[in-house]
Amino acid sequence: IASPTLPAIPLLTATGFVLAETQAPHRLVRFFHALFGFMPGGVAVLVSAVCALFTAFTGGSGITIIALGGLLYPILIENGYSEQFSLGLVTAAGSLGLLFPPSLPVILYSVVAKVPADRLFIAGLVPGLILLLLVAAYGIIFGRKLRTQRQPFVWNELLKAAWGAKWELSIPLVMVVLFGTGLASLLETSAFACAYAIVIACFIQRDLHPFWELPPVLLKATALVGAVLILLSCAMGLTSYLVDA
Repeated sequence: IASPTLPAIPLLTATGFVLAETQAPHRLVRFFHALFGFMPGGVAVLVSAVCALFTAFTGGSGITIIALGGLLYPILIENGYSEQFSLGLVTAAGSLGLLFPPSLPVILYSVVAKVPADRLFIAGLVPGLILLLLVAAYGIIFGRKLRTQRQPFVWNELLKAAWGAKWELSIPLVMVVLFGTGLASLLETSAFACAYAIVIACFIQRDLHPFWELPPVLLKATALVGAVLILLSCAMGLTSYLVDA
């Protein structure tokens, strides 16, 4: 109850669930497709990038796979990738963003280990980027062997896609600025991100109705938060017991 970091968990979980229930995955896929589609294996790079970004939002690879799997898997199959490779890539890419802010596993470790979250995010930035680049590089090599279809790079399409996804892309940028510069604490940044995501989903993009569709989404997030808090309480209780012993 006294933890200054723990209340950030339900707020960030709600943020991820709200984004997962909107058209944000489609807008992000269009943006990254316009950005990387010209490369050999560009679709695999797209999958890696969009999954890493979305997992940073949701804090869980399972939520990312559920939200994006049905969208990304057909794209990979249509571009000539095998079923095994497509399933493996979507599953593996779902965990690529777990080290990037504001990832929930990092915050959970911060609470249990009593280490400042900002130090953990800084420490995980380079390893997270290396993992992302390795998966993307493997996708490029695999795509080059298959000679997958590419699309020409068109600035107009990239600008349109970026404009369409500008609100979703602004969420991590705003959070990094608020938390990284010390303008807000992790809890305050999480609260802002949750409110910002709800405003985007309900009143700007209008993907969710604030009275009919938003409450069930928050209820789903509550169920996950309950499970996480039970696991966290057990972990912290065991840690305290071992320390006392």
